[in-house]
Amino acid sequence: MKIALLLSLAINVLLFVALYFTLSIDHHDTLTVQGVHTPVKQNTLSSTRLAASSDANFSNSNQSIMTSLDPSVNVDSQFMQLESLANLGQWTTLAPLLNEFLYQHPTHFGAQMLEGRVIIHTQTSAKGLEYLYALMSHQIDDNAISLIQDFINHHANPIIDALRDNQDWTALATFVEPLIQFAPTAIQYIEPLALSYAMLNLPDAMENTLASLPDQHPIMIQTRRLWEGKFNVPGDNQTQRNLAATDKFTEQPSRIDEPADMIIPLKNKRNQWYAPLNIGSTTFELLVDTGASTTAISGEAFERLAPEQRQFLGRILINTASGQTQARLYNMKQVTLGGWQLDQVDVLVLPVDRLSGFDGLLGMDILNRPQVIIDQISGALEVRL
Repeated sequence: MKIALLLSLAINVLLFVALYFTLSIDHHDTLTVQGVHTPVKQNTLSSTRLAASSDANFSNSNQSIMTSLDPSVNVDSQFMQLESLANLGQWTTLAPLLNEFLYQHPTHFGAQMLEGRVIIHTQTSAKGLEYLYALMSHQIDDNAISLIQDFINHHANPIIDALRDNQDWTALATFVEPLIQFAPTAIQYIEPLALSYAMLNLPDAMENTLASLPDQHPIMIQTRRLWEGKFNVPGDNQTQRNLAATDKFTEQPSRIDEPADMIIPLKNKRNQWYAPLNIGSTTFELLVDTGASTTAISGEAFERLAPEQRQFLGRILINTASGQTQARLYNMKQVTLGGWQLDQVDVLVLPVDRLSGFDGLLGMDILNRPQVIIDQISGALEVRL
């Protein structure tokens, strides 16, 4: 009898100790999540802009263990927890929690804005902006409409500028096509979409896009001239001469006989040329690819970059040999190719962890900056600035 009583007492003590440690761990985890980033209450757009310009990546060991919202705290505190996850770039962790929050508070404007950002980071920028346009159409408050429009412009314009500068016309058209359905008279969409169609030699699509502009609008005239000049469409001779003098997309005269300002040695592996590209202090070995519009690196190569070396622009659809896929677009700081300092380099992060034998692709956005000659005999890039 005494033995049974002692055994029962021991079991109860063990159960009490186990329960104590379990509660302690749960309490510690909750404090960890709540203690991450507790900003001063501010304008919703201001916090949105801060997070929209970053895309933090964390290993599984750093992922939040938060799996549900704390029902014991008020709505503002719950939303601050969600914003904390956004500011840490933990978008996949945030998505189901935000769905839970919106189910309980479907008209919470800050959460609705946050939903647009989640879609941008987990799907594509175009999908996220479509959601925000739909959200804006249901608003009656002028301030809310202004906040949404400002965010749309803040996110869309850098992507458009990057793709246009890189002359990635297919990706640019794919990005703008769904957006112009929501803002058919917006010059910010008409001009790049018409230009993309012109450079892809799709004159009917170009004219349909330009049709919403007043007749003889400067953008209409310029886009038609660019198309005529690129594809040798018969036109006014004086117009063609003026275009050749001002158009940045017109082929420039060859400088192959001029001495190179810089020679960058290449490596030859399996009869393919590889170039050394530095982003900050990190060196990448990129396959020289004249068929790639934009320089790209693999997911594994991207993880080697310091966060301060990159600025997130958006997620876009790109065409690859295996079909259309999503890729993240970043603007990189402190980029050098050999001894050549480059400014404002946009890089795609390919949706693959590793590439066979190289870190990425050196695209025409870099190879076309000055005139660059690939010397197949000596194995070098001859750069004429």
